Amino acid sequence: MELDKRLFVLINQQWSWPPIDKLMAIMSSFAFWVPIFILIALAILIFGGSTGRRLVLILAIVVGLTEAIFSNTIKTIVHRSRPFEVLVGTRLVSLQKARPETLAIFKPVRVGRSSPKDLRRRGTSFPSGHVTDNFAVVAVLVALFRWRGVWYLVPASLVAYSRIYIGKHWPSDVVAAMLLGVVPALLILGLLRWLSRRAGVLIDK
Repeated sequence: MELDKRLFVLINQQWSWPPIDKLMAIMSSFAFWVPIFILIALAILIFGGSTGRRLVLILAIVVGLTEAIFSNTIKTIVHRSRPFEVLVGTRLVSLQKARPETLAIFKPVRVGRSSPKDLRRRGTSFPSGHVTDNFAVVAVLVALFRWRGVWYLVPASLVAYSRIYIGKHWPSDVVAAMLLGVVPALLILGLLRWLSRRAGVLIDK
């Protein structure tokens, strides 16, 4: 897909800007956010009352099922190569290693270019799991909290853009992942609501 390739090159190379390299690397690093997510989840569980506990449970179920049933299954079937596995010179941006990786924010960002040796690898590029998960969260938050949940669209969109910016995904991987995050999440949430009503419990009240 020539259009896909052209747009990728624009975002990854021509529209790259060193001052935002670290931001893009941070938004794309799941390991960076793990400790932060754990702390947020614990805070919601402890201080969020029954509403907070239901939210954490619903997000865990919806995101987990969306990734396992849809994202991972499609990755295995399509088995699409990542941009840096087919394009020599792809700009690769990442955080340096740290323990926990959240501390990498204090280190210079790592920037490189893909080389011919990278062409021997074949990955699972389609769709982006990062984007699928984040847009599943968007779908749940908007469905449960309406306009108050729309705020999460900002970090989710940054994650989506960053996956292209750092050289890990094609634009079409990201667009498809948005749909694969939202649509299945709403279906799963609808099923959970139906099951909860059958059990005489309202999960979003």
